[in-house]
Amino acid sequence: MFIKTNKKRKKEILEIAYIVAVVQPIMVLPQAIQIFSSYSAKDVSLLTWAMLLIFNISNFIYGLVFNIKPLIINNAIWVAVDALIVIGILVYR
Repeated sequence: MFIKTNKKRKKEILEIAYIVAVVQPIMVLPQAIQIFSSYSAKDVSLLTWAMLLIFNISNFIYGLVFNIKPLIINNAIWVAVDALIVIGILVYR
């Protein structure tokens, strides 16, 4: 199902997509901060974060192949945050 929108509405939706692309992955940075400031990843799931890293790498590649800029930005940041958390888990478990 496709939603018909005019150019102005598409521009607004694209602007929102860019905001979400940046803000969404930044929202989990407190997890990384907690790991590195407490020197502990005791209650953090390596499996969960490793799988998120793999999925976000896949979505990043998809965004690159189809040149979907909000997806590229979003998943590039996700990959960085996921990798940071995975590294923290491996170092501080």
